[in-house]
Amino acid sequence: MRAFIGFTTVFFLWASSLTAQTCCSAGTPVLSAMTGAAPSAGLFRLSVDYDLNRVTRVFNRDQAIDAIRQRTTQALLLRLSYGFTRRWGVEALLTYIRHQRQLNQPNSSGSLEPLLAAGVGDAIVMLNHNLIVPDIVSPWQWSMGLGLKAPLGTPDLTSGGILLPADMQPGSGSWDGLGWTRVGFSLRPHWPLTVLLQIAARHNGTYNRFKVAGNSAFKHYAFGDVISLTTGGAYRADALTIRLHARYRYALRDRFADQPVANTGGQWLFLLAGLTLDTMAPFSYHFTFTWPVWQKLNEIQLTTTWRLLVGIGWHFYREANS
Repeated sequence: MRAFIGFTTVFFLWASSLTAQTCCSAGTPVLSAMTGAAPSAGLFRLSVDYDLNRVTRVFNRDQAIDAIRQRTTQALLLRLSYGFTRRWGVEALLTYIRHQRQLNQPNSSGSLEPLLAAGVGDAIVMLNHNLIVPDIVSPWQWSMGLGLKAPLGTPDLTSGGILLPADMQPGSGSWDGLGWTRVGFSLRPHWPLTVLLQIAARHNGTYNRFKVAGNSAFKHYAFGDVISLTTGGAYRADALTIRLHARYRYALRDRFADQPVANTGGQWLFLLAGLTLDTMAPFSYHFTFTWPVWQKLNEIQLTTTWRLLVGIGWHFYREANS
């Protein structure tokens, strides 16, 4: 427990030190942050994760072009979940976001000075449900979750008096609806492998990005709705779990004043490789590397080159009704 507290303290001190810096940011990693974890009666989970997203490539639809800038996104994620019964549970996510944007060539004033911004990100609360619970008779599991993303993060940071782009803010400014469903099949006892198919979606609300007064369409800015499809497997060998997944992500264009926004939205295909180590119960350590293998974007956009998530988890059981 001492190691977990120390790990958590270091990360929160790191996050607190960023508040004096200003400039760009990008918001909570919503769908990728949803664990899709099924409830387990009386199980309380706590996890602290560090998410590093390197955004250095520029694409015009599906063709790579020279990038004049790059961005690094760092996120500190605090996840909590609890299973009331073996069918019902709740999950929450709190975040802190930091972004740094760097030019690859001097701007008009001859400067390469990076642009920095940081702040508390949005929060997620999910209600999860097991429709089919696996047992010794059936290897199938079917779970789902519904929830909200609350706009705790700042959506209106500025630099030099100029409002930063919407996708560079720590928060979205909107209430969003979230949902996921997952079907899993275990090959135990013949083979310690579980295969899964998961669908997740986010419906984004609007917010008054430019502080427009009155009843005007220009009050409404909304990020594009997103749907993702994930499939793959997890192989468990003693205390080690190895995961390999493929994820397809489709994002609609952002909308402003009921009109689509250029250079937003598109399609991506990612490969995800992960490890979870459970050698020091009740602690676990996890690692996930994400690599985009294909993308087709609307017009010209900066996009992810690779992504790394590392974290430590802690769990305990208390008596609960099944």
